[in-house]
Amino acid sequence: MLAELRIENLAIIESLTLGFEDGLCVITGETGAGKSLIVGAIKLLLGERGGADKIRAGANEIRISARFFPTKSALEVARGMGIEEDEITIMRRITKAGRSYFWINGIPTTAENVKRIGKFLADLHGQHSHQMLLDSNLHLNILDVFGGVERERKMVETLYDEFQSKKRELDELIRRRDEVLRQRRLLQFELRELTNANLSNPDEESKLEEELSRIESAEAILEFAELLRQSVFGESMSIADIAGKIKANAEELSHISEVRNAVELIDTILAATDEIRIIADKLAEVEYDPERAEQIRKRLALLGDLQKKYGKNLKQLIEYRDKLAEQSVEELDVDEAIEKLKGELSEIRTRLEDAAAKLSLLREEAAKKLSKAVEKELAPLALENAKFEVELRRQQDESSEFRLNGVPMRLGRHGFEKAEFLISTNPGMPLRPLKDIASGGELSRIALALKVALPAWKEVGCCVFDEIDVGIGGRTALFVAEQLEKLAQDRQVIVITHLHQIARRAKCHIVVEKYQMQGETFVSARMLSSDEREKELSRMLAIE
Repeated sequence: MLAELRIENLAIIESLTLGFEDGLCVITGETGAGKSLIVGAIKLLLGERGGADKIRAGANEIRISARFFPTKSALEVARGMGIEEDEITIMRRITKAGRSYFWINGIPTTAENVKRIGKFLADLHGQHSHQMLLDSNLHLNILDVFGGVERERKMVETLYDEFQSKKRELDELIRRRDEVLRQRRLLQFELRELTNANLSNPDEESKLEEELSRIESAEAILEFAELLRQSVFGESMSIADIAGKIKANAEELSHISEVRNAVELIDTILAATDEIRIIADKLAEVEYDPERAEQIRKRLALLGDLQKKYGKNLKQLIEYRDKLAEQSVEELDVDEAIEKLKGELSEIRTRLEDAAAKLSLLREEAAKKLSKAVEKELAPLALENAKFEVELRRQQDESSEFRLNGVPMRLGRHGFEKAEFLISTNPGMPLRPLKDIASGGELSRIALALKVALPAWKEVGCCVFDEIDVGIGGRTALFVAEQLEKLAQDRQVIVITHLHQIARRAKCHIVVEKYQMQGETFVSARMLSSDEREKELSRMLAIE
């Protein structure tokens, strides 16, 4: 429930503090006194956008705070946000620059967090104002509570979670098996590729390059060999002939030391010519072999590709091949485990499908009953021609492994269906989603009818109704008052009203008044005593 609300600098409100009690609370006052500003403050507090344009003249910012005694659902959300206290205080500050700041129990937070918990703290109903009722994502929750199928729903959720968990486990096991098989195939391929490459000599590449160079230079080598022969052993004026003649002539002068030295050098030249002849003969053996050259080019290309592919030189490739030949890839015999998981998954799938189908039948029955129950409550609320229907929506999906009545249907954590509340408030008008209803007064009465029809639904501890009495009076007003009083038996209900039929049934009564002082307008609000309340009820009766 809402225990206390503080408002500063909102429109004509300078400073206002309101305390509330549980049960039915009413807020009354003259038209234009500022009653709806209180509801507006709660909306801003719980995350509604805007507010900078509502800052009181002369002030710098709006400050709003509220203290709540939360319901179990609100506490669960709070615990999920790390809030351990049993009371929840929300504060919002809005500056002239349009910036907003939120706090929950004194800790800065985001608007999203406030909205998350706010929908379980206060349910607001007025002109285009709502928290829970128009959220179609919650309609299925409402239906399940009304139908008393929470146990069946919990079963579906549990089986669904178990199914998804087993499915993830199976997918991971298959992924691991496929990864090992992929790795094994890859290593086997690499070993086969490197073995077929016949790698044995780390220097093979340099030797092949030298051989290829010799073949490609064969013509030049042969010409050079012939030049050596002619120069050294040619028929005329060869180096050997010249050296021989010089040596023969020098023998007559061998007694002269300088001549002997020259002869020794000549002998060296002659010895060198023998070496040159051997080299020339070897060079002359070179043949131009284009076929061998092409073989070498292909081999060098293969060696180059392997080194580039593996990022290793020839020596490292040979070592890597030998290592591959020795090592064994991880053996992962999971086929039996996979088949076992598939069996478990099939069994869970069958149980889940059966449980979801059973839940669908129960929901169909509950939807009919809820539709009738809400229509029954709408009749005395000046909505006797209204039609209300709970529509169950399912999505056919050919890829789904689940069947409902033999039809492949998409299955979510909460079952096969989603729920949507549909309403038609006038004869001949089609049923439309509740969120499309334009009238705030109608929406408030529909909310009241729905909540009265759902006495067990207590996810929100405080229901606030604004404009619920628009366009009604007399006997209808009595029915509305009775319904509000009935609703307030197990939760806090705050109503802004002009009808004394509603106000006189309230447990607590707050009056809002507007006054001027020194040229400025102010708003005050106070809880009425018994005598003051009688006077206010008399005023309201006189107005009516």
